[in-house]
Amino acid sequence: MKQQVIKKNNTEQIVGMLFASIPLIGFIIFGLLPLIFSLIMSFSNVPSFNLKDMELYSFDSLFNNYKAIFSDEKFALAIKNTLLAMISLPISMILGLILAVILNQNIKGKRIFRTIFFIPYVCSIVALTLMWRTMLNKNYGIINQFLSVFGIEPIAWLTDPNYFMLGMIIMIVWCNTGFSLILYSAALTSINPSIYEAADMDGATSKRQFFKITLPLLSPTTFYLLIVGIISSLQEFTRFQAINAVNSNIISPTGPNDTGLTIVFYLYNKAFSESGALGEAAAIGWVLAIVTMILTAINFFVSKRWVYSSEKR
Repeated sequence: MKQQVIKKNNTEQIVGMLFASIPLIGFIIFGLLPLIFSLIMSFSNVPSFNLKDMELYSFDSLFNNYKAIFSDEKFALAIKNTLLAMISLPISMILGLILAVILNQNIKGKRIFRTIFFIPYVCSIVALTLMWRTMLNKNYGIINQFLSVFGIEPIAWLTDPNYFMLGMIIMIVWCNTGFSLILYSAALTSINPSIYEAADMDGATSKRQFFKITLPLLSPTTFYLLIVGIISSLQEFTRFQAINAVNSNIISPTGPNDTGLTIVFYLYNKAFSESGALGEAAAIGWVLAIVTMILTAINFFVSKRWVYSSEKR
């Protein structure tokens, strides 16, 4: 009897381990192994997609791919464009906070407004980008039609390098503000109203309550939005590719004067548009990963000074 119980328990443990190991096996096959292989590629000469032609560099020229990308002016331009696009992050967070505070008041239909603002975030990025390409058109775009009311001449958003990035930032802010709004709204509803009641009894003004109570209590949400926003901003690619995908007026697929060339777009061009640059593309990926980890680590370190937690009470 005991042997049957032991055998049954062992069978259950084996079956349980098999089911539990499925995510681990999936990560090893689709995550860890490609990660290791891309690291090897970054130190190798990969002239084609035929991996038989891949050749690991000698020790003296091991960092050839890294030297090549850091000496390329377009890589510096891609970093610059990516950082410019990141301006949309604080703007969308501030707008999301303002809208969340407004909609947290006793306003009729505030759930509908939250839904409307959140819809752009969950819609297809490609579809939204194609829509914005029409809106930013110089001749018949609604943006220029609106600006003409104030006597502003039509702006070539898609072909003028001075305005291309500005148009992209406006589009990104419009798409991402809803995400900040939803998270801030959820955080505001979790704040105990008695805190504000106590502040009112002490004579604190609404402005003082916002900066001394609301903002500190929303700091964990702000920290999360900052981390997620930085990571997604560094990986910005789809919008910049789709905006010029079938635009015959733009000579370069990366925008006028390469103003739409982001780091991931640069990686994409190295991997699929330039022969023999797969090793450089892998090196770019690792540089981006390291930069992302460093920025994330810095944010976690600095957050100890400004993110509110119950342990600081």
